[in-house]
Amino acid sequence: MIPVITLVILCFSLFWGKHLFKHWYNPIAIYAVMWSLEILLYEIRLMHYPFLANRTWLVIGCGFLGFSAGVCAYFWGNRLRGTGESMREAEEEGWIRNRGLLNGIILATALLGIVGAIQHWMVLLREFGSIGGVILNGPTIYRMRVAGEIHGLLPYVTSLLNVSIFFSGIYTGRYGLLSIGMLFAFGGVVIEDLANFGREGMLFAFFEFIAIVLVFKARFTSPRERNKVRRRQLYSLVTVFVVLILFASIIRSLRSGKEVIKGASRKLNKTETGTVITPSMYLYFSSQIVVLNQYLQKENEFNRWGENTFLPVYNVLSKFGVVRRPSTYQEGYFIPVWSNTGTFLREIHSDFGILGVVFLPFLLSLFLSFFWNRYRNTGRTYYLVFLTYLLVVVHFTFLMMITRSAKWWISSAIILLILFALNRKKSRISGGSVRE
Repeated sequence: MIPVITLVILCFSLFWGKHLFKHWYNPIAIYAVMWSLEILLYEIRLMHYPFLANRTWLVIGCGFLGFSAGVCAYFWGNRLRGTGESMREAEEEGWIRNRGLLNGIILATALLGIVGAIQHWMVLLREFGSIGGVILNGPTIYRMRVAGEIHGLLPYVTSLLNVSIFFSGIYTGRYGLLSIGMLFAFGGVVIEDLANFGREGMLFAFFEFIAIVLVFKARFTSPRERNKVRRRQLYSLVTVFVVLILFASIIRSLRSGKEVIKGASRKLNKTETGTVITPSMYLYFSSQIVVLNQYLQKENEFNRWGENTFLPVYNVLSKFGVVRRPSTYQEGYFIPVWSNTGTFLREIHSDFGILGVVFLPFLLSLFLSFFWNRYRNTGRTYYLVFLTYLLVVVHFTFLMMITRSAKWWISSAIILLILFALNRKKSRISGGSVRE
C-alpha cells in the first residue's frame, strides 16, 4: 500500500510543481523525487530493516505537508496581490558575458581550494607514511574522521572548491561547456573525499552544479543557439555524473573493500563486488528513514535549540567559550548495521520538536519559492546564490540537514562577496562613463 501511495504523491507532485514553477526541475519535484526514492528503496526490503512505526510515517507526512504548504502560501499570496503571473525576460549581468573573467574566477578559486585538499593528504601521509599506507588504513581513517581524531588540517579552505563549482555552473548554464577550472574544482572535491574516505563532498558538488545549470536563465539570440547550448548542458551533466559515480565507487572499495553486510538479503549481498549497485549504496539511499524511526522510538537525544541546523554557529561560539562544543557527528543506531544519518527531519525534530518538523520545511519552501520567482524575473545572481544553496538543502533532505556543514555557509558567503565586488566594479565603470 505504501509504494502505491508514494507513487501517486510523486506523480501529483511532479505535475503540480511543473504547473507552479513552469519547469520540471523545481523544489516540489526535487523533494518528492528524493523522498520517494528512499521510501521505495526501503519498501523493496533488500535489508532486514525494522518496520517503521506509525509515528515515523506521521513525521514524514508532516514534513511533506509543511513543505507543500510553504509553496502554496507563496503562490496564493502572489495571486491575492495580483503578482502571481508577472514573468518577464531576465536581464543577463554583463560579467557573465566576459568568459575570460568568469574562467579566471573559476580557476583561481579551484586552485586555492585544492591547496586545502592537498594539505589534508599531507596530514595523512605524515600519520601513515605513504599513499599505500593511507589506502590500506582507509576504514581506520574513516572511523578517525567520524570520531574527530584527525588534527592539523587547514580549516574551511576547501570551501573555495564549492565557490568554483558555483561559477562553473553559471559557465555551463550560459555556454553549455565545461571550463578547465571546473575540472580542477571537481578534481579537488574528489581529492578531498579520497582523503576523508567519504562521499558527501561529491554529492554536495553535484547537487550544487546541477541546480545552477538547470535553473540558470541565459539569454539566447536565437532558438538554434538555445538548443545547441541545451544539448551541451546535457552532455556536461552526464559527464560530471559518470565521473563522480566512478570515484564514489572507488572510495567505497577503498573504505570497505568486498562488502558483506550483516542484515542484507542474499540477493543484495550478491552485488558485493559491483561497481555502482552495492550493499553500501543501497544502505546509503534507503537507511535514513530507518534511523529516523529508531531515533523517534528511543527519544534519547537532547540538543540545544537549533544545535543541528546551525551547527557551525555553535562551533564558532564554542571557540570563545560561550557554549560547550557540540558533537560533529550524531549518535548512530543499528538497523541492523550501524548508521547515524536520519534525514533532515531527525535533526529538525531534535532541534525544534514536532512543530519544527512542519514549520521549518514550510519556511524552506516559502523562501525557495520567493528566490525562484525573484531570480526568474530579474536575473540577478544574488538571488541565484540563495536559490541554489536552498535547493542543495532540498536535495539533501533525504540524508541530513546540510546546513550542519560549514562549507554550506562559508562558500555561499564567499560567493556573495565576489558578486558584491563584481557589481561594485561595474558600478564604478558605469559611473566613470557617466561623468565623462
